[in-house]
Amino acid sequence: MQLLPGAAVYARARRHVVLDVVDHGPCRSVRLVPAAGLGPPVTLISPFDVIRPIAASDVPRPSSPKKAARACAAAVRRSHAASELRAAVDADIRIFDYQLEPAMAIVGGHASRLLLVDEVGLGKTIQAGLILAELRARHLLTRALILTPAGLRDQWAAELRDRFALEVVRIDAGELSDLQRALPPWVNPWTLPRVWLASIDLLKRGELLPQLEHVTWDAVIVDEAHHAARGTDRHAAAALACARARVVVLLTATPHNGDAPAYADLCNLGALEGDDRPLRVFRRRRGDVTAGTAPRRVRVITANSAPAERALRALLRAYAARVRLESGGSAPARLAMIVLRKRALSGPAPLARSLARRLEALSGSAGESSSQQLAFDFGDTLGGELIPDDGEPGEVLSAPGLPDAAREREMLASLLDAARAAIPGASKVSALARALSRASEPVIVFTEYRDTLDDLRRQLAGIGGLEVLHGAMMPAERRQAVARFTAGTARVLLATDAAAEGLNLHYRCRWVVHHEAPWSPVRIEQRNGRVDRLGQSRRVHVWHLVAGGTEEAGILARLARRSSAARLESSAVTTGAAEAARVAQLKRLPPADVRADRPLVARVRPRGASPWLRRGQRLAVFAGTVLDGAGRCVARLYAGIRGHHLSGCRKAASRDLGTAARASIAAHRRFARTLAIRERAIEAALRPSRTPAIQPALFDRRALAEAADRDAEAGRAFDEVALRRSVADGAARQFRVSIALVASFVSR
Repeated sequence: MQLLPGAAVYARARRHVVLDVVDHGPCRSVRLVPAAGLGPPVTLISPFDVIRPIAASDVPRPSSPKKAARACAAAVRRSHAASELRAAVDADIRIFDYQLEPAMAIVGGHASRLLLVDEVGLGKTIQAGLILAELRARHLLTRALILTPAGLRDQWAAELRDRFALEVVRIDAGELSDLQRALPPWVNPWTLPRVWLASIDLLKRGELLPQLEHVTWDAVIVDEAHHAARGTDRHAAAALACARARVVVLLTATPHNGDAPAYADLCNLGALEGDDRPLRVFRRRRGDVTAGTAPRRVRVITANSAPAERALRALLRAYAARVRLESGGSAPARLAMIVLRKRALSGPAPLARSLARRLEALSGSAGESSSQQLAFDFGDTLGGELIPDDGEPGEVLSAPGLPDAAREREMLASLLDAARAAIPGASKVSALARALSRASEPVIVFTEYRDTLDDLRRQLAGIGGLEVLHGAMMPAERRQAVARFTAGTARVLLATDAAAEGLNLHYRCRWVVHHEAPWSPVRIEQRNGRVDRLGQSRRVHVWHLVAGGTEEAGILARLARRSSAARLESSAVTTGAAEAARVAQLKRLPPADVRADRPLVARVRPRGASPWLRRGQRLAVFAGTVLDGAGRCVARLYAGIRGHHLSGCRKAASRDLGTAARASIAAHRRFARTLAIRERAIEAALRPSRTPAIQPALFDRRALAEAADRDAEAGRAFDEVALRRSVADGAARQFRVSIALVASFVSR
């Protein structure tokens, strides 16, 4: 007996109902759900698992009205047209129509590359997870790759597991080495059928990029995609993975920092010659999707500078002006002056540390000490576990500025003395301490550099309830710090931009303080987004601490103009309102199923003055299944028909379901055509080329062996894509439609 979706089977000592069947030549993968509705779906491989069909019958079996109604509810809950979402019904998510739109664009055949640039906190992870779950429900998710910053891997894994029952394989440098040792040497670990979750800093390593060259992916998701800027190793890794993916999803809340070429490079990730489908951009603002929420309140708090600070800044301006005048336009010297200006805005203590480092570098002592020890790049060694971006600037401060080195050292020594004298009366620290002592609200205080954070921790120690978070902490330490803050153990979280991405602090906190403004609107929005997120029930307060008598207020104004210039509009063509209503309605139905070997019949009594079923009538509920040429379920439809005879109801149901089936077939062909265009472009990019001749060294055949392995891997990847495309083309040409009675209600 042929296995078809909806058929009742007996496997592993339990009754099941077939959801989908995928033919793999000598074997078939059969996805089953327990007939009693208890337990998750399982996938068995036939003939290795014995799956015995239970003979079905068109003769209805008597049952109670309640049981028949449950059978109808289960059939309706599983129903979907080809262009409708399947995974959202069973996902543990709150339904927002805008979050369904990216997945609808994919299954509707409107795009194969998406850029999600919603404002921070609107659930981009949920939208990407829904795309993966939808591909899995359609048996189109065999091998996928999720690239994230290292600190967000745990959050991604938890979200996909808890909300979509999607298990991913987290991989780091150590786990990858163990896996490579366990596999035969000719097996590339990335070709295994898994959903990989990796740090983009792991894949950018030079020895790993060749492993990805001939690996094709069903989907690639790049989180915080703005980090993959052109000219960086991250861009090379992301571009290589996206160019081999059938579906590309780029996530970032801050795609455009005012640099148009950088934004164009971001939009070109995954673009292939031969794939003319445009990139779809989804841009939603918080006010558009959360009507009625209070807008954030932004305040600029000016800290009046003490006389010692004003004298220090005057000396610094004089020194910087002299360097600009006498350096002859030296770019390194100008960059060193910019760094010193930024450090001065953080406070006299950070400036004193940078001045001491510059004085040491220009005196020559730093060069002597540095030559005695090699520097280790722990970020590369650990695959991005550490976040070095918040370290104190060092190398740029060693550039000489004045031709007269002795005079420059003398000016730096005077500046250093002035900075140390101004530390006790630092105005920003005093203003921050007053604000924290007067308010009992939880607060997150952001600063740019780790050493500034350490200064704040020492000077605010008297307040109590302090927790710190910075990039030099290991992931487990960062998780513990966040847990203590969210649990209420600490009231103040001092953080660098290591906490500016991926953390959900909105349930605990609504107050953000910027100790100094980063010179990028991207970073400001990322910081604010830790508390200004979907689910925040209170007004968010953002404070910018500004040093009085400085250019910091002007910097904030320029950042606001850049942020306004970088506004993007959505290029999406889908709307999710109707689909959200359908999914929400199906979620209210019970997921339980009943024995599906025979239809049910129940006798009911008409109710009220306007009966839904008149005496002598029957209501018959039919289920229609549309299968493609590969046996995959394209659509599962239902129809309820009232009439006096079952044969007449069946004819009417065949007519109605046939019309709906034709619409689903057309929608599925549009989806298949979009994937086929992408498949052909990947196939052209992977087409094997003749390997250039290699001259091996005497008695050394390794170069020839490595070249042969590369050719074999390229050939396997090309054959895989070509086979998949041919199967998809055949499946999209042939369809089968079957109609079966689910239950019938007969009035007494």
